[in-house]
Amino acid sequence: MNSDPQSRVTACVVAHNEEQTIERCLEALFAQDFGGPVEILVVDNESTDSTSDIARNVGARLTTPDSRFSLVARKVNNLGAGRQTAVEHATTPMIAFTDADCLVPSNWISSLAAALDENRSKGVVAVGTSNQPPHDGSPFHQAQRLMFSSLAGNFGSEQVMKGSAHRRDVTHLPTCSVLYDRDALTAIGGFANSHRLVCEDVDVSYRLRARDARLMKLDTVEVVHHFRPSYRSWSKKIFRYGWGQVQVMRKIREHRRFKFMLPLLFALSFPVVALLGPNALLAWVLAYVGSVAALSLCLCLRDRRLDLFASMIPLYFITHFSYGAGLLAGAAGWSGGRAQRG
Repeated sequence: MNSDPQSRVTACVVAHNEEQTIERCLEALFAQDFGGPVEILVVDNESTDSTSDIARNVGARLTTPDSRFSLVARKVNNLGAGRQTAVEHATTPMIAFTDADCLVPSNWISSLAAALDENRSKGVVAVGTSNQPPHDGSPFHQAQRLMFSSLAGNFGSEQVMKGSAHRRDVTHLPTCSVLYDRDALTAIGGFANSHRLVCEDVDVSYRLRARDARLMKLDTVEVVHHFRPSYRSWSKKIFRYGWGQVQVMRKIREHRRFKFMLPLLFALSFPVVALLGPNALLAWVLAYVGSVAALSLCLCLRDRRLDLFASMIPLYFITHFSYGAGLLAGAAGWSGGRAQRG
């Protein structure tokens, strides 16, 4: 990557078959109000669609003296290795990550970079933000956003949680919206290719904190995450999250906490209760469905969005059972599908 020696930030996108969203994502990166040169780097992780062509066209159209573009093509779709490729090609002191289906605000880099610069002396090595479905998106996205506002919908994940503080310390920063001190990343060896599907950011967060580094979150900045608006796609995504959590648990003892195990215990509760007889199982199912319905109704009433009630109930069901199934698959030794090691 031919980096401008005055550049301070490289903004990276690791993409796999993102032809529907990559143009919008890159246009937002080129529109940053950061007061200095920005390198924009796309790592194409074995895309079989027109992701690379679209990215190159956007780069050729929008590159200026203050915003340069590069693309690196990889032959294997491995998320952790793709992020590490970005780290190795970036030569700037700060490196930011977002995802191809995300839309960052114009002050994204400037806000993250300012917070990192102001807090380096206090041990902060990474700053991130929350990410949420679009306010004005489809009913699916709006129901998803409402679901994320409850603990039963976000599982305590910093990815979608928002706090009341302007800046706060967190244990994990998702790579769909984060800026790292590059030296801190390289000091821990960067991203691991063993996390080839998900949770590569969880692993990095733990390894940074093991060196007494601090991770900071800005609750005043929000990235819009355009999750694919379908129950099937969401089920696959949340299943992978569950599977990935088990991979982190195997590796990091600190991650073996009750809040991460609760969805697994929930999934196991149904076959366990079934051993008590059909009546007990029916009562347990009705109690669960009633609880989900009551919670969904309360959230819809709170936000005056009763029109989302019918969409929220299946979202809760899919989130809970897919995540639990992913945990079970990970615990049973499922490898995550086709090997993607490189």
